[in-house]
Amino acid sequence: MSSEIKKNNDHERIPFYSLEGTHYEYSFKLGQLISKKIEERIEKELKDLQPLFDFIKTDDGLKYLNSYTNTIQKQFPWYYDELKGLSDGSKIPLEKILVLNYKNELKAGKDLSDKKETNEQGRTSCSTVLINRFDSDKQLLLIAHNEDESNSNWNTCFILQATIKSSIYTIHGSEQQRESPYERYIAFGYAGQLAGNGFGGNHHGFVFTYNGLYPKTPLIENCLPRQLHNRVVLNVKNEQELNTLVRTQLTAYGFNLNVGRFRYPNVTADKYLLNYEIGPSNDQGKTNQYNINYILNDKQFFDDKFRTKNKDIKSTSFAHNYDYHFNHYVHLKEIPQEETPLPSSTERAKRASEFEEIKVLNQALEFLGDEKYKCSHPVYRRSSTGKTNTVTLCTAVIDLNKSMLYVYDDNPQLTTILPFFQFDLNTL
Repeated sequence: MSSEIKKNNDHERIPFYSLEGTHYEYSFKLGQLISKKIEERIEKELKDLQPLFDFIKTDDGLKYLNSYTNTIQKQFPWYYDELKGLSDGSKIPLEKILVLNYKNELKAGKDLSDKKETNEQGRTSCSTVLINRFDSDKQLLLIAHNEDESNSNWNTCFILQATIKSSIYTIHGSEQQRESPYERYIAFGYAGQLAGNGFGGNHHGFVFTYNGLYPKTPLIENCLPRQLHNRVVLNVKNEQELNTLVRTQLTAYGFNLNVGRFRYPNVTADKYLLNYEIGPSNDQGKTNQYNINYILNDKQFFDDKFRTKNKDIKSTSFAHNYDYHFNHYVHLKEIPQEETPLPSSTERAKRASEFEEIKVLNQALEFLGDEKYKCSHPVYRRSSTGKTNTVTLCTAVIDLNKSMLYVYDDNPQLTTILPFFQFDLNTL
């Protein structure tokens, strides 16, 4: 097997792995490296996962499992190979790996099947600050993000750099052949899941952060679970392809996607940040529900030509200089049957409204490190505080002018804390 591994550091709480190979090969090697992490995560989350393991054995649960798997095999067989490689390498049964990757949809589907009200437990709840503004004559382009998840992920997460060789695939159920893409990316990873739903970036010059959104009803037929949709997005080549994916690559569930670029096709290109809210289709599976929110600086925001060029009356909004995003729909005109917004999300939004205008990175980090409501739903979550089992695993800062990714493993507000991980995105 030609997969190559280098530059590993398994002494940190959040280790860094660099892998090469085909989609199957690099995922197989990753499975070998993190098999104990996957086992630990499943053991710690068993209270939430066991009902889903049981659900996929029922007729209702099998509909979700089989439909999502068939869609992946037909549309993106190389990502099914990543799921299979992760299972084979870790020796964790494939069905359990699939449950980890379809978790949002299966949980929502089971709640519907049981006619049960959902709660915040098990829901991811990240926070993002986006800045696009001028400081004197210098344009600041920054994305700062708290990666929040269940405390079962505290010692089981990692950062992965992958270089993936292209190969030929025969499409499931047909004789059609397609070539998988060459990929090179860096991404925050969760044990047992494909890359994509944490922060990351790719060799085409795009960076991403994600926040979970929670519609009441997941779709089943001909759509990708959120985790797989996010994996597809991780390889986008240009903004047009990204917008097409957001609109027409059907998602079974909802999410918020924040996007910036550290590499542009030419020096005169407009530089701005994008914030997408996405929900399942409500038009018989033709397009997703979506909104594109442009974060614009002074020059862009007050330029009618710029705004008109990027304006879609039904699906576009604009933010001036900076914006926040949490875990509830804000801009999407027709909310896709959203569950009651997570209390933690609305409280973090309330806390954001109490802060002054965000002008520089230090102010963004001050907000992301805020623990004022630590007895209920603070912005920065520690395992010993708050009303849920959610914890801030790390904080990522993406400086698009410097093409740098910085990751903090403790509260970034603390003056004694420096990034434990730095990565030059230009090396992708």
